[in-house]
Amino acid sequence: MATPIGHETGEAWSLGLLVSDRTGRRLPLARRPAVVHRALATGCRAAWRLRAAEGTADPFSLARHLGVAVTWSDEPPALGAIVLIAEYAPRPPAIRLFAESVDRISAALPSLPVADVYVAHELYHHLEAAGLGPASELARVTLARAGPWRWQSGIRALSEIAAHSFAQALLDLPLFPGVLDRLALGGARPLAAGGAESAPSAP
Repeated sequence: MATPIGHETGEAWSLGLLVSDRTGRRLPLARRPAVVHRALATGCRAAWRLRAAEGTADPFSLARHLGVAVTWSDEPPALGAIVLIAEYAPRPPAIRLFAESVDRISAALPSLPVADVYVAHELYHHLEAAGLGPASELARVTLARAGPWRWQSGIRALSEIAAHSFAQALLDLPLFPGVLDRLALGGARPLAAGGAESAPSAP
């Protein structure tokens, strides 16, 4: 049975993301907890610094201050097997929210500011692009070897982990927002008031 929404920790979700990521799963098992901790801490620190510098935790206000346009899309969010919730484009800096996905998550968690959560998440990606540096480079893995040569890569999943941690810290969320992603797929039942699931979620 799946872990109820709201009860899955950031560490557990993040370790699961590494396992599901083709690059992330190359990271040795023993290194994963420390790397996840670094990504989570990186997101938290960035949120605290930005909130202190700008004097607000409102993601829409922060986007305006940082020159990032925020728009809504009524386009279908499904792209094959992928369901889009929000996306960031660096040139010019812009965040696009997919209304259908945001509405679906909001229906399951009506007390949560879902649009704020995903604008905050994408703002972290803007900070990465604007000079913070990609959290994906917190750890590198070897993709191939040829004699003395090694081809290495960062781990994109670490940027997603840091971005969700950023959103949680910025908005003081009671749950790790990564767990909301599955609600965009319609794979979990609505939650009762108080954060307890009204019924077990679908596997």
